[in-house]
Amino acid sequence: MSRSRLYATALEEYIARHQAKRVSERLDAVYGPPQEETGLDPALVRAQLRALGRSEW
Repeated sequence: MSRSRLYATALEEYIARHQAKRVSERLDAVYGPPQEETGLDPALVRAQLRALGRSEW
């Protein structure tokens, strides 16, 4: 494998790994536990979070 191909491959893997991490972080920020008061009953919030935890994405 040429040096330039090695660098290209390493860069592709680096970008793929970090891009997936950013997507996961963004989804966690959107779908994670509420960080502020939502006005919903706390029992309802807990039930929703339990249901999401069992769901396959």
